[in-house]
Amino acid sequence: MAILALDIGATKFAAGVVRPGPQVREVRRVDVPDTGVWDACRALLLEVAGRESVSAVGIGAAGPVDVRSGVTGPLNIPEWKAGFPIVAAVRELFPAAAIRFAIDGACL
Repeated sequence: MAILALDIGATKFAAGVVRPGPQVREVRRVDVPDTGVWDACRALLLEVAGRESVSAVGIGAAGPVDVRSGVTGPLNIPEWKAGFPIVAAVRELFPAAAIRFAIDGACL
């Protein structure tokens, strides 16, 4: 079972697999594109997860965020500025995984 970490920054996405210990492996980064933002994020998550069974995903996002509704709207990502339901989108990719979401400054 793998735990994924996703960092949604103003200009890049980063994702990695976290092992007990904690030990991070498979960290990958991609620039946030002007369009097709979710497609780029989705592809990154699937690439990093590989064939692993994902038990949990931790998401830290640049703000503003609404943790209760699972929506992020990073100011520097125009396509998501009005708000993007990141938790619901990630849950569709990994339906059996626990999802945790926070503003990036609260993530360690």
